[in-house]
Amino acid sequence: MKNRVSIFNITPTVEAGRYAVKAVVNDEVIVGADMLREGHDLLGACIRFRGPNDTRWREAPMREDVNDRWYGAFPVDAVGPWRYAVMGWTDHYR
Repeated sequence: MKNRVSIFNITPTVEAGRYAVKAVVNDEVIVGADMLREGHDLLGACIRFRGPNDTRWREAPMREDVNDRWYGAFPVDAVGPWRYAVMGWTDHYR
């Protein structure tokens, strides 16, 4: 596929996702991922996250660092289970 984005080595993770990552209220969870795309087009990326009291997903931007590694962060503002996912896409506007 021409527009496929590969995302791997997502951090933080404990035992490949077997156990929950722990954080404290008012902490910031820093998320990293390796992202590649076929071709020369630029990528865009974000973290989608959802807290225990959220009814919708929220998003935080990710920025490219070195060697196809991307980083972003989201704030922890409540006690309970949180979910997050990394999304990547071809950025046609940048």
